[in-house]
Amino acid sequence: MHAKKILSASFIFFSVAAPASADEYQVEAGLSSWNYNATGYHTSEMQLDLSYYFDPVNTEDRPLAIAYYLGRNSNVYGYAYSDIAKHSSNGGGAKGEFWKNDFYLSANYDRIYGVNGYTANVGYMLNDGLLLAVGVVDGDNYLRPTYTMSAKYVGKIGARFVNIDAKTTSNSGFYNYTLGGDYFFSNAFSMGAEMRYADSTSNIEKHLIRGQYFLSSKT
Repeated sequence: MHAKKILSASFIFFSVAAPASADEYQVEAGLSSWNYNATGYHTSEMQLDLSYYFDPVNTEDRPLAIAYYLGRNSNVYGYAYSDIAKHSSNGGGAKGEFWKNDFYLSANYDRIYGVNGYTANVGYMLNDGLLLAVGVVDGDNYLRPTYTMSAKYVGKIGARFVNIDAKTTSNSGFYNYTLGGDYFFSNAFSMGAEMRYADSTSNIEKHLIRGQYFLSSKT
């Protein structure tokens, strides 16, 4: 059994928030671009997205991009993306995230290359910044549902925030693993990396570099 490595790089260019007040926002728009490189395969794609938060997101002394998570802000989110080189639409989707105190629920629908997909998650915030969740993924490409377990932690190391997320998926006896992290050099700018491993006959590994810059009236 030989390991096949796929190297990929992704950069989230920026997000822009419409301020509700000096330290709050309620509407967010994003522009993302990513590039995949592997043996015999290359693609470059771009995504536009828009989020609406039911209550203003408090950004005081918090990274702007994940302030909604720390504040447990329920929201709805829509996105569309396309192939940059071919100038063609690849699809899009919509997602809702809802909080009730420490309980978390999310649901997602997307249609990509004409294929329908569905995702649902339920979780609980054990303490400020640490969320554990379980979920299910299904759709046209699935013979049977895929089940997921995930953890996300946002907190401080010294004076700066970090984001750490981990996820495992299970389908037909095969497991996929994802581990990622981001370091916030400021409340507006972060850089991070992600590693993925597919427990299948091809043993696919992916290495991802990611970055984000968040614009608002304060940055």
